[in-house]
Amino acid sequence: MACDHLTLSLIAVRKLGKPPHLIMRIMDAVLLLFQRKIDPVQKDPEKESVKPSWGEALKLMSSSTFLSGLMDFPKVYE
Repeated sequence: MACDHLTLSLIAVRKLGKPPHLIMRIMDAVLLLFQRKIDPVQKDPEKESVKPSWGEALKLMSSSTFLSGLMDFPKVYE
């Protein structure tokens, strides 16, 4: 059931033409965790930060293995 909700959430996020900046930042972190390509560092014209790699995040979220990769990602509990 949680997997179904996550799938629907991912579909909704992918459909956003321009998601909130925080979502794009979170997906940048996910790209790093999955050791995927990120865009070269550029200043974001709308924010005082680095421009997010949203195009790469969309590619990752569209991958057929993305959801299983999230579910199986190693967890660290202390």
